[in-house]
Amino acid sequence: MVPRGFAAALLGAALVAGAVPAHADGGDVIHVGRTIHINHGEEVGNAVCFFCSVEVDGTVTGDVVSFVGNVRIAGDVQHDAVVVLGGLTAEMGSSIELDVIAVLGEARLGENVIVGRDVVTFSGAVEMAPTATVGNERIDNPGWYIWIPLACVLLIVLWVMRSYGAYRKRLIARGYKFHSEDDE
Repeated sequence: MVPRGFAAALLGAALVAGAVPAHADGGDVIHVGRTIHINHGEEVGNAVCFFCSVEVDGTVTGDVVSFVGNVRIAGDVQHDAVVVLGGLTAEMGSSIELDVIAVLGEARLGENVIVGRDVVTFSGAVEMAPTATVGNERIDNPGWYIWIPLACVLLIVLWVMRSYGAYRKRLIARGYKFHSEDDE
């Protein structure tokens, strides 16, 4: 007999592996687990990728978004470029008309790259060539904004779990029997 959790994980993996690219209205491209390539001279709406990368050599008239993957831009993005848990690279002469956002990743802007508004990284880094242009602000939020509070919460949870375990051991040593649902 196969455990339910294993069967669910196996079904999920099969669905992801067999997924076909989705094309929404307006020329949007959405992929899961398969890299999106926008070739030179090609134009799409939004390019969204889950567990894969996006490579833009042409034009994206909307946003470029990658969750757990990388974004490489050698063409033009007419809205935002967002990467979560990955890296964003804008190659020489490329342009992003609005914002570049990297969450738990880094952003690299090459020579003569133009960003219309802001470059924001959260728990990542920004590398910019001297000739790269950012319209408004460059905001680097260091990782300790997330990791120090998260570590404090984790330490408190571990301390509570350890204290409760020690409490239960003391009760068992005194002869206290715990009531469980199986006893009914």
